[in-house]
Amino acid sequence: MELALEKGHDIEVCTILPASIDTPLFSHTANYLGRKVKAMKPVNRAEVVARAIARVIETPRRETLVGRGAKPLGAQSSMMPGAFERLAPYVYDRGHFSDEPAPRSEGNLFEPDTANKNVSGGWKTPPSRVRRGVLAAIGTAAVAVAIAGTMRAR
Repeated sequence: MELALEKGHDIEVCTILPASIDTPLFSHTANYLGRKVKAMKPVNRAEVVARAIARVIETPRRETLVGRGAKPLGAQSSMMPGAFERLAPYVYDRGHFSDEPAPRSEGNLFEPDTANKNVSGGWKTPPSRVRRGVLAAIGTAAVAVAIAGTMRAR
């Protein structure tokens, strides 16, 4: 808002709106609810968000939705803002908290957590070898179809 009043500035404000990210955030956070905190699915790798941030630095955009889950939530928020605001607290409550009890914790609210310095929070399991093979086969088939289509067009 302040930048809108200034003329001739060379600053662009960009907002990155990621879905859940596999970072230690949920392990570091304060918890006064007495329920175990969890990452809301789908969980995205931190590298996906980092690449989106790098792209926005090169090509600024006002808002960038990042990761699986972000676009559907963004669409729901835009198309039905009233309903979304009424339902979101329930969705996020079920998505971010389990029914398992957890002790009260101040997390890193008042002091940094020096124990956990990992990028990953351990929420996302790596794809299995079989799944990676299937994805590689699908990707190879897609490229082959694209090449065949291009050759037929000539």
